[in-house]
Amino acid sequence: MFTDYVQNPLVFSETIWHSADAVFVRSDSGECFSNSRELEGLTLGCIRGYRYGPLDPALESGAIERNAVARHEQLYKLLLSSRVDAIVENIHVLPFHIHESGQDISLFRKCSPHLYEFELAIMVHESKQTFLKDLNAFIRESHENGLLESISLEWLGQAQPMWD
Repeated sequence: MFTDYVQNPLVFSETIWHSADAVFVRSDSGECFSNSRELEGLTLGCIRGYRYGPLDPALESGAIERNAVARHEQLYKLLLSSRVDAIVENIHVLPFHIHESGQDISLFRKCSPHLYEFELAIMVHESKQTFLKDLNAFIRESHENGLLESISLEWLGQAQPMWD
């Protein structure tokens, strides 16, 4: 029965990519922020409906003002037009969108340290052990033979993640 299937837990595959979310400011900004205390009293550009981990309590209480938009491109426009003090974005996503839109990545500066880092993996139902085993073998092989790196280069091109 479906309810039995839903009650069984999900498990994660091995890691496909490692990523992080960080605070970004305009490159000409004299300040950088990396936690909610530093952002108190400022306006943060956010994607509507997204959660921002350690910043969520300050955003919900109003200690950090939120200017929420629907799309990433709108987020970047808010920052570049100085309508917000900073934005939170993924270190893979921002370079990709900026590259795709033809904007200049040098207009953005990533603050360190990251707000949080995380592993990208695939959730699989616990009952699908054969599939999970095959998927994990594929992921390991793809790391070893360079397939994941070639996919990254194919899709991200010159817009590589902004690590420190």
